[in-house]
Amino acid sequence: MRWIPFIIVLAVFMLVASSSVLDFISFGDYNIKPELMLIVMVFFAINCETSEAMACSFAIGLAADISSSSMVMGPHTVSFGIIGTAISFLRGQVIMKRLIFQAICIFVSGLLAGTMAEAMIYRKLSGQTLNSFAVIVMTTLYSALIGPLIWLGLKAIFNMLVIEPPHYARQTDR
Repeated sequence: MRWIPFIIVLAVFMLVASSSVLDFISFGDYNIKPELMLIVMVFFAINCETSEAMACSFAIGLAADISSSSMVMGPHTVSFGIIGTAISFLRGQVIMKRLIFQAICIFVSGLLAGTMAEAMIYRKLSGQTLNSFAVIVMTTLYSALIGPLIWLGLKAIFNMLVIEPPHYARQTDR
């Protein structure tokens, strides 16, 4: 993994996530928009070696904390780190080349990471939280629907960041 280009790509995604660019595709009274950092975390957790995936997941979680509006540092770092590490250990069970599997992985990861982060924010802010569980579900569903499209762009970026091609779980003898 080339870490300097990774940091630059992460900074670009963080700036897009924290700016008002995503407001153009948001909907509803709760301003539901895709969670870009979640999509990036799942992509790198699946396509990197386990040690790199762990480091990337924590770094992406930190970037999600910096770009979020929760005013609390740490919940996304911890939840993305745990979920990203789990994904990197479990990637041997499912091949993520199909769009439906990518979307399901983003959805499940988003539900788990979002719930963990909101629980930590709720605990830290003494009973106040920004998002209800319904908002977490809608944001995660939107991320899962748009995630495979972003995944295609991330594949091209990923080829810049690593020397060897991305590897997926099981190798088939076709």
